[in-house]
Amino acid sequence: MPILLILSDFTFLFLRVAFATVIFWFGLHKFRKTKFIGVLDIIAGLLLAFGFISRWAALLIALEMLTLILRKFWLGKRSKEDLALDFILFALSLYFFTKGGGIFSVDESWLFLF
Repeated sequence: MPILLILSDFTFLFLRVAFATVIFWFGLHKFRKTKFIGVLDIIAGLLLAFGFISRWAALLIALEMLTLILRKFWLGKRSKEDLALDFILFALSLYFFTKGGGIFSVDESWLFLF
């Protein structure tokens, strides 16, 4: 049983690092077009990598990806690579919203301390 818990934690850590890397790369890619969204994605990727992101920040990333997906469908300007990356980021951010925040994140459970 403890081996399954270790594997589960390792898988979650691997997904967190992979998601942070993709968000960071996505932010650098977006920085060329829109500086504000790019900076937000870069900061979100760094916070996620170090475990400071909360589940609500993951929900904001999911909403951002959903608006990008809907805008690409609405305008008809979509490439397969960009759309696949948006869907992956949308699914992963929803996963992190349901799974919870990082080790050091300030989530709603901290509100009960005060």
